[in-house]
Amino acid sequence: MILWGRPSSVNVQKVLWALAELSRPFEHRIVGDKYGGTDTPEFAALTPVPRVPVLQDGDLALWESHAILRYLAGGVPPLADQWMEYATSSLQPAFIRLFYERVRTPPAKRQGNAAELEAAFQAGLAPLEWQLEKTSWLGGESFGMADIAAGAMMYRAHDMGVSFGPEVARWYGQLCERAAYREIVMTSYEELRG
Repeated sequence: MILWGRPSSVNVQKVLWALAELSRPFEHRIVGDKYGGTDTPEFAALTPVPRVPVLQDGDLALWESHAILRYLAGGVPPLADQWMEYATSSLQPAFIRLFYERVRTPPAKRQGNAAELEAAFQAGLAPLEWQLEKTSWLGGESFGMADIAAGAMMYRAHDMGVSFGPEVARWYGQLCERAAYREIVMTSYEELRG
């Protein structure tokens, strides 16, 4: 099994985290962004889109992080699947806009709307708060792929000073207790600063 992607990518971190939680052996080929490699014929043979992550398992090549998570898990229960989709469609886009404004964009080129973007991200956290009032983890009472899908961005959000509601804060604390989260997600992202 080969994972293609740079470890500073949140989407690659999701797959790295899942592989660690599942104790799956793999080769890691660092490509993307400043590392290049996504414009090579070898990479193009794996995916029609030149972005990471890509998981190569024999003749199979998967190139969307949540599809990779589902594959690694051997399927995902419906509640977890719902939260994985929410993370992709609602939470991560709001996070990315905030992250670009606060981190990726050089200070002189920032729009000055970080407070508005943070409010939008916090609004995206409200449904997680609702779910976590009912369950220990997003997909139920056990840690799973939904927690990886949504949790991968929480370290950076926390590091940027975003405040969490009590249940999201509890859940984030649980994530921080996981060795794989600390080793893979709670890492420097200085190379991404604009």
